[in-house]
Amino acid sequence: MYSTKWITCPKRQPDAKMRMFCFSYAGGGASVFLNWPHSISNDIEVCIIKMPGREVRFNEPPYRRITKLVEDLAPAILPFLDKPFIFFGHSLGAHIGFYLTRHLRKSNLPCPIHMFISAARAPHLTEPIHDALHYKMEDKEFIDKLIKLGGMAEEVLKDKEILDIVLPILRADIEMLNTMEFKEEEPLSCGMTVLYGEFDNRVSREDAEAWSTHTNHDFRLTMITGKHLFINTHQAQIIELINHESLSLN
Repeated sequence: MYSTKWITCPKRQPDAKMRMFCFSYAGGGASVFLNWPHSISNDIEVCIIKMPGREVRFNEPPYRRITKLVEDLAPAILPFLDKPFIFFGHSLGAHIGFYLTRHLRKSNLPCPIHMFISAARAPHLTEPIHDALHYKMEDKEFIDKLIKLGGMAEEVLKDKEILDIVLPILRADIEMLNTMEFKEEEPLSCGMTVLYGEFDNRVSREDAEAWSTHTNHDFRLTMITGKHLFINTHQAQIIELINHESLSLN
């Protein structure tokens, strides 16, 4: 394993043809992806983003604005951009990958050759008022809404000890989502594979398909038979898709 403050690579693959940077969902951490390298193609070195406020970075304050996050993350990721790379992001992680790509482009730095967008509404879409999850909600309303939307495992949200740890991180992550300010820019030059859950209460097929306006390259839409956190329940299917599609990127 190789690790920096921001990035951990559970399985070094010096001969890999590309790297894949993984960004977790709201409230999640690097552990979501730790076992991925055992199933991912040897042509791909898995690099997981370690977010402040959780796991080994528990004592650091979490970010509350996505613009500040990508500004700080870009220089940390730069030493790893010496070979072709792809992004995989689930829910909040998809948005982090998207805005990080925009930031890299503006800075004339290498950009991903492909993005896997998972369980995320296209960034230009406005959240429906009746579905909105807001970081300023009272705890009970906030938790009830999370359960309804399938945004966190119910056993976690019903365990007070775990909840006391997770809730501040969740609020900070949701604040990042609530305060994102989308601005029109040229579509990205990398292709996109967008995954959505058949039973996701938060992201519809139309929400996922709307990502097509943000790329001028290949666009693929794939349905996963799961709920919002299908990344935890359908991992093998997702990894199989990544392995298959990465063949055309080499």
